Formats: sequence, structure tokens, C-alpha cells
Amino acid sequence: MGARWVQTQILAQYPSAQLRVYAVWLPMLGGDRREAWNGTNMPDSRVIHFWDGDLELGQWFAKEVGGYEGLRGMFIIFMVQMRYGKLSLHPF
Repeated sequence: MGARWVQTQILAQYPSAQLRVYAVWLPMLGGDRREAWNGTNMPDSRVIHFWDGDLELGQWFAKEVGGYEGLRGMFIIFMVQMRYGKLSLHPF
């Protein structure tokens, strides 16, 4: 489940839902770079986009959640979704 799924199955299906989506984009594949990214696959106004060019957030989540050894031999989490309750510090 990626960004397109979140857009079509959650945001488009529930346009009045009071929620926020924080989309963090990482350069994980060969052509991934900030200049080529535009975030248009999640145009909903409830989405806030971030670019993590240094993979810091992906590494932090992998360490905190655990079990994510990814590309380039690094522990990193990407192409996932996490849901948090209001004012929650942990996924549910």
C-alpha cells in the first residue's frame, strides 16, 4: 500500500474526515531525486509532503519499529503507512 492507495482508498473515500497525512518521500530507487519529485499523486489538501533526502526519518522509524533491513544494507523503512490516533505517540 502506497501513496496512491492512501489517496484513493482513504482520502477520496472520506473527503470530510478530520485527518492529516504526513507523506515523507525518500530517494530509495535509482531515479528518485528531489528535482524529479512533485507529490502530485497525493493532491489532497490534508496531505503535508516532506522530502527526506538523507533518509534520516526512514532510518529512525526502522530502528524504532524494528525489522526493516532495506536497500544498500541499511536499516530503513519505506513504502509503508502508519496510523496514529489523535495525540498518539505509537501506531495502533
